[in-house]
Formats: sequence, structure tokens, C-alpha cells
Amino acid sequence: MPSGTASPTPSPITDHGGSGPYDVAIAGAGVVGLAAAFELARHGARVVVVEADRPGSGASTVAAGMLAPGHEAHADPLLRELGLHSHRLWPSFAEAVERVSGLTTGYVGRGIAVLATDPGEADELAARASERAVPPPDRPAPSSQGAGTPGPGAGAPGTGASGPAIRRAEQTGLAPADPAPHRAGSGVELSDAGCGVELSDGGFRDPVWLAREDLPAHLAVFPGACGALFFPEGGHVDPVATVRALAAALAASGVTLLPGTRVHGWRDEPAPGGRRLVAALTTAGEIRASWFVLAGGVYNATLAAQAGFSLPVVPVKGQILAVEPPAPVAAFVRGQVPVFGGSVYLVPRRDGRLLIGATEEPEAGYDTGITLGAVGRLATAAQRLLPELAGARWLKARAGLRPGTPDKRPIIGRAPGFVNALVAAGHYRNGILLAPLTARIVAVLCAGKASGRSALPGGGEAVIPAHWLEALRPERFAQAPPTAS
Repeated sequence: MPSGTASPTPSPITDHGGSGPYDVAIAGAGVVGLAAAFELARHGARVVVVEADRPGSGASTVAAGMLAPGHEAHADPLLRELGLHSHRLWPSFAEAVERVSGLTTGYVGRGIAVLATDPGEADELAARASERAVPPPDRPAPSSQGAGTPGPGAGAPGTGASGPAIRRAEQTGLAPADPAPHRAGSGVELSDAGCGVELSDGGFRDPVWLAREDLPAHLAVFPGACGALFFPEGGHVDPVATVRALAAALAASGVTLLPGTRVHGWRDEPAPGGRRLVAALTTAGEIRASWFVLAGGVYNATLAAQAGFSLPVVPVKGQILAVEPPAPVAAFVRGQVPVFGGSVYLVPRRDGRLLIGATEEPEAGYDTGITLGAVGRLATAAQRLLPELAGARWLKARAGLRPGTPDKRPIIGRAPGFVNALVAAGHYRNGILLAPLTARIVAVLCAGKASGRSALPGGGEAVIPAHWLEALRPERFAQAPPTAS
């Protein structure tokens, strides 16, 4: 273990009859599976991660790494709440991974901006600036399954995203109460990009409308921008670097990582309250553990079917471009604030690259080929937003498969019918953003705390709000068709 790394606390992972060498076996080494393994190792658990290909070979390393809880989840109050809390975990999560691994995650937390490209859009975004980042304490937010559809328990007492629940989560470690800028292990200062912000009732910073004349230099380079809605609760990471750092951190923490190992079945037995998974049957042999976590991205449906239950996780293809921007775009790259505008988003990397994304192609199935039409649409939209990109040097294009669900929310919780199996699936466009929070929830549930309470490494206690567990549980799709729109 590297010098300066704290020793893990004794494992609180309770034994559920497993006789193998591992407390937890995780199927899938995308960013969600790797983050869960890292969090479990910090709890002192003995963990093995099984990956059919190589770590991050699915959607994780194709993603742009945008952390945009206030914008991406605008239509879903619960998803916004989850995203805000997970975003607040990112600085400490990145610092811990970087400290243990000695590698960077590329984390930068300087916010994100949504550009208005016409007066009507400016009016709409300016109106959104009056919204609170989270609801005030006396007005519970409705849960929703996608835009405008009531979710599980909507309107029932105790199930809304109330202010008291948010404050309780902050006090127990799910999100730091201190809204001051953080510094990641990479040494990059995380600021508010010079924009004034105020705290919302839950301790989160509210979005700010910036008129054209108020745009900072890194946003003023967009000639057609009438203004921008700036979200201080946001940022970005480099998913490729994050996966690399997580893999190194797991190795330094004693986690067993088995790339090129495919799960082809499970062995289970009767148990009080359901069935108990005993072993994962893999191409490397039988792997026994006390707990099992299905974190296989778009292949979670297959892993679930092998265990005898169903998960409506389907692939949603996305293509993304990487370019080397020309000199006139340097101010935007230096600002390190990703932008949404028109039909694209632009993410500046700390190494000078610029990412342009991303398509959504649910009709493509499991195809991951790069198509000329998608490349052309992204390139055209980016140049419409920033004409100087016509001089950008082409680097590469990538395609990946997002794990979609019918309500576009993740599936996190106890696998139906099993006492010692969890699902961490269906993160869709938010896998990178929600990785630290998902890891925390998995660690709490593996500690045998169905109530959502668990001790944290280094002291303290994590409390997962009950309405989160209810809204994310796999059973909510018992009657739902296995399709994603």
C-alpha cells in the first residue's frame, strides 16, 4: 500500500453463508463497478472484480465525463437530487483515488454552462435561474419516472425529496455541508469560474444567469451566445484517466481484478427470505463470496437472466468526437467549463483536447460502429456553435453503449428474490456523475443495512434516504416493458 494511505477499517460486510475468500464479488469493471470496489475496499472488505473484457471497455471510457446534475436531470427532481449529492462526493472521491493510485482522474469542478443561442432560449434559461437547486424544506419535490410522470411513492409522506432529508444526508457524509471550493489530488483549484453564486436551502449553489455582457472570457468566445445559464454545481472528469486510476487504486488496496473473465452462470441455494447466491461461474472458474454485485453496464440484463430474474436494461448507442482545437479557442479550453449549446456539448480536457458529443441512437442496438452521418452532425453542430472549430485538427471518434432503462433512472438495490445480491445498473447518461454515490449505496447495502445506514471509513455514518432506495429498487419494473425511449 502506498505511503500515506490509511489502512482500511475492519470489514463490516456481514457473512451470508459464502465460504469463499471474498466478501464481495462484482461483475463488471466499468466506472460504477470499479468505484463500488474501491469504496468497499475502504470499508475493509475483500473484493474481487470480474470483467469480460478490460476495465472501462464499455460506456465508461467513451463518455465525455460531464458532471452536470442541474442541467441533465432538469426534468426529474429525484435524479437531480441524486446527481447533486453525488457531485458533492466527487472532490473527496477523486482525491482518495488519486492519493492511493498516484494517478490523476482529471477531475475539475468549475461548473458547467448552458448557452442561449437565440432570444427565446435566453428567456427560458434566465427563467430557470430562479429555480432552487433543490426544493425548500416546506415543499417536497414530486418523484418522477421521466418527464412529467409520477414515480414510486409520489405524494406519499416521507417519499419526496424534502429539504430536511437533504440536510440529513449532508450531516451524515453523503454530501459535504461546506460549499467552499475544493482541491483535488491533482492540484487543480476548483473555483466558481468567477461567477457569483448563492446557497440554496439544501446547501447547494443555485444556477446563475449571465447576460451576454457578463460572460467571462472562456464563454465570450462563442459569438452567437446571447447569454448562459451557469451551474456552479458541476464539472467534468476524464473517464479514461479515472478508470486507469481506479484500477491502480484497487491493485494498491488489495482488490483482485480479473479482466478477460466472463460470468456465464451462477450457483445458488435456498435461504431464509429468498435465495442465496453461492458462486459466480466464470471462465476462470467458480468464484465464491458473501455478496455479489451486478454492475455489468448494458450486459446487466444478461447477468440477471442467468440468475433467473429480469432487468429492463437496454443499449443506447452514443458517438463522440475528439479534436485538437485551434488557437482562437484557447480561452475556452483554459476556462475548463464544459458547455451545452444547440444540439451538442463541448468538454475541454486539461491536456488541451476538446470533446464534442454526443448522439443518442437507441435504434442501433449493440452496434458500436462509427458512422459518417453521426460524425457529420456533431461536427456541423459544433462549428455552428463555435465557427473557429472549422480549423480544429481531427483526433478520433468513439462509440459506446449507454445502459438505458424505461424511466432513465438507475437501478440500485437488492436483486429480486436474493438475500445477498445487489444490482447497480442502468445509469444511462449519468454513470460517471453517479459513480461515487452508487458506490456509497452499494457499500452500505453490502454491510447488511437494508435500512440504508452504515459506518463510514474513518468514522461517521452514512444514511441513504429511504425514498432513494424506494425509487431506485429493481422491483419497480415488475410490470414495465423492457424498452428504453
